[in-house]
Formats: sequence, C-alpha cells, structure tokens
Amino acid sequence: MFIRLFIITAMAAFFGTAVGMAYNAVYAKILTMDFSEGASFSRLLVYNMMFCFGTALIYFAFSKAIKRDNLASFLTNFIAAGAAIALVFYQLTLPDPTFKNESVQGMESYYNTFFIPILFFPALSWMTFKTLLKKN
Repeated sequence: MFIRLFIITAMAAFFGTAVGMAYNAVYAKILTMDFSEGASFSRLLVYNMMFCFGTALIYFAFSKAIKRDNLASFLTNFIAAGAAIALVFYQLTLPDPTFKNESVQGMESYYNTFFIPILFFPALSWMTFKTLLKKN
C-alpha cells in the first residue's frame, strides 16, 4: 500500500503543478499580468509536493490507526481542506512581493488575487487522485 500511495501522491503533486502552470499561463494571457516570478515551476512543484506528501502521511497514519477507510479518507480530506483555507489567510498576511517583470510593476496588490486559487490545487488534486486508492 505504501508504494502505491507514494506513486499516487507523486501523480497528484505533478498534476497540481501542471494545473498551476496552466492557470499561470491563462492568467498571463487573458489579463496580461505575468506573475510567473512569484509562481515559478519550481515553487509550485515544491509547494504541491509538500502539501500532497504531507496529506499522504496523514492519510497513511489514519488508515493504520483507523481500520475504516471511509473515515480515514474523510478525516484526511477535512484536514487538507482546512489546511488550504488556512494557507489563504496566511497568504493574505504576507507583504506584497516586488517583481522585476515590467508588466506587473505597480500591480503587486493583485498578486494575492492571482495566487489564492493556486493554494487549493494540491488539495483538489489529492482528493481527485485519492480515489485511485479505493479498495475493491
């Protein structure tokens, strides 16, 4: 189970990163504000890996402690959703970043509007890929 959990968690993290990069590209194309400095591939990958593997560790602990898989899944998803919401409030307390990119200079206050949806991508990708762990 651990190897399968590891592979599915890695898939969820890479999927969350891919969705984040696609969101970044669409946001830059439609609104002509390129915040890719603040949401680079490496930053998104590290964030998604940390979130997804942390959630997988919690799920693994719950599934060993609680024999009912449905309850372990519910508790894990509840904690993951709560963590994503908590990260939104944390992001709002951070100071606005300074960008070198000329297209976004003077628009740093819009960075939170751009970045907040990205905070939910790892939780959503974990919940999506977690269904592959269902026992038959």
